Amino acid sequence: MTFSDQQFNYLSQYRAKFLTATESGWVSTPSPLQLRTIAETYQLATGSREPLRTNCNHCILNLMQRVGRLFLADEVERAKAAKAAARSKKATKTTEENDAETTD
Repeated sequence: MTFSDQQFNYLSQYRAKFLTATESGWVSTPSPLQLRTIAETYQLATGSREPLRTNCNHCILNLMQRVGRLFLADEVERAKAAKAAARSKKATKTTEENDAETTD
């Protein structure tokens, strides 16, 4: 996973904007403060040091597309991990039930 839980939770409020940016090639621009926070979150997660130009629409779209691709991939990865954990928990519970039956 690219983003920490805290970073992922923060970015999740922009999921719709990330989808629009990655799928449609346009974005409803967040506020300058929000953009700075999104850019800082991206930089912390990836080590990137690209400057943020809040007065450049193309630059904002590129940022939202880059962060969006990573966020959406991370979202899929987290969903797969959650399913695997649920399967593992179910398998453990079944094994414990079978063990309990054999000891009775």
